[in-house]
Amino acid sequence: MVFHTRHPVAHRRRPRWSLLLLAIALSVPARAMRAQAPDTTATYIKAARLFDSETATLVGPRIIRVRGRMIEAVEERMTIPPGARVIDRSRFTVLPGLIDAHTHLLYLGNSGRFGDVALKQAIADGSVVGPPMFVSGPGLSPIGGQFPGLTPEAIQIAEEEYRIVRSPDDAVWRAASAGVNSIEHAYQAADSTLALMARNGVALVPTDIDSVTFEQLMVRDAARNGQPPPSPALIAQYIAPQRERLRRAIAAGVIIVAGSDNYLDMKRPQGAAAKRNLFAYAQSGMSNAQVLQAATRNAARLIGQHSRVGVIAPGRFADIIAVEGDPLTRLEALEHVTFVMANGHVHTGAP
Repeated sequence: MVFHTRHPVAHRRRPRWSLLLLAIALSVPARAMRAQAPDTTATYIKAARLFDSETATLVGPRIIRVRGRMIEAVEERMTIPPGARVIDRSRFTVLPGLIDAHTHLLYLGNSGRFGDVALKQAIADGSVVGPPMFVSGPGLSPIGGQFPGLTPEAIQIAEEEYRIVRSPDDAVWRAASAGVNSIEHAYQAADSTLALMARNGVALVPTDIDSVTFEQLMVRDAARNGQPPPSPALIAQYIAPQRERLRRAIAAGVIIVAGSDNYLDMKRPQGAAAKRNLFAYAQSGMSNAQVLQAATRNAARLIGQHSRVGVIAPGRFADIIAVEGDPLTRLEALEHVTFVMANGHVHTGAP
């Protein structure tokens, strides 16, 4: 025979208020209860204005939801769950992370024998903090590379930095005809070559220098050599061909992509120095919107990453910056960066 006894507590009358709470809880849909739970896996960025690099316009305000390293949503209005991480940039302009499409790692050279590949891998595995890199190894160059005047005995110096292409003059025309994606510098490109580039969709990466930076370099070099500082006329004379070539390219309809070619010691971080090239483009007549597009959408297309970077949109990597002011009105706003996120990781400007 088995005896079953109930615990005395089971016979106690349940208080009415507890029964009422239980009834309320059971009447609330499960999805409504989950909606109140804090979203600890997402970051919400509030922006006063957002640069739409596809249309080269400012829109706003916007809220950007980032999950992991990806942008999940960009909306004018969005419900933010209680307890979620919020980065309030509601007084600032938010832009896609800027892309420099022409860089150097070393002072006089490019990146040695695949030094750029090694650095990219170190950043990817977390050994070094840095921006996402898209690299190609040694570049193509005519005999002598960027080292004019090399003796035959020293020609291997260039061959250590480049893959040497032995071809006739005007390699620019032949490259554009062959279907390359971009032409770097193109200081002496003829109008016919620029027209060919426009027809074939070949981008120009004008590694021009702005007047302020050039004057600083000229003054520094003059002081080192015990010479007087350069006159404004001399500075203008040097810069004029760059400005004229870029104006001709814009008039021809050539796609412009931002690239700094910065390898000199500017006594400031390389990224900060590289931004000054954007001012050179504005000095050549590009609108601020065109300049920003050259450093975002256009650059992303050139490196084959338009579906991932260069645009703040769902499905793109969360490479986002915020600046103080309106860069379409004053490009100098780019000098006042208040927030940096790369691949969803906040580097500066967040609590």
